[in-house]
Amino acid sequence: MNKKQHQSTKVVHAGLGKSQNGEPFIPGPVFASTFHLSGDTNGDTHQYARHAHPTWDVLEKSIGELEMGKVLIFPSGMAAAAAVMTSILKKGDSLLLASDGYHTTRSYAENFLLKFGVNVKTLPTSQIPEADFSSVKLVFIETPSNPMLDVVDIKKLAKKFILMVDYWR
Repeated sequence: MNKKQHQSTKVVHAGLGKSQNGEPFIPGPVFASTFHLSGDTNGDTHQYARHAHPTWDVLEKSIGELEMGKVLIFPSGMAAAAAVMTSILKKGDSLLLASDGYHTTRSYAENFLLKFGVNVKTLPTSQIPEADFSSVKLVFIETPSNPMLDVVDIKKLAKKFILMVDYWR
């Protein structure tokens, strides 16, 4: 990407690579979940959309270029939530969830993480900013909450959570 380009130009061209004759300016979305495979499929990037997808490849590359880092797209919000919680929390850790947030997130925590020794606490979204974070490793919120549409100031909550965790540890 040319560093002299205006930011809006960078956004439009991020992740696209070098232009080639006969190719569209911008690749369109691929509307397929399965891909043709024959013989040895080891090394074939695209087999089934839940694992990798050409449209996601372009999106990951584009966002990665703009954010100057590596990006991973998930097939669903629940897959992303499970990946975050499972990779961060271990036996003995505490998770604070919004009791009025997405039901499946709470269900995952209470039916899966709890079995592996993670302590799961829930509070209404409106009460989370005033919670005691001294034993909490991860606060997982959604804002606005569903269905009550309570809103949390994420920046303010993050500052308080980080300060409290640093103070107690």
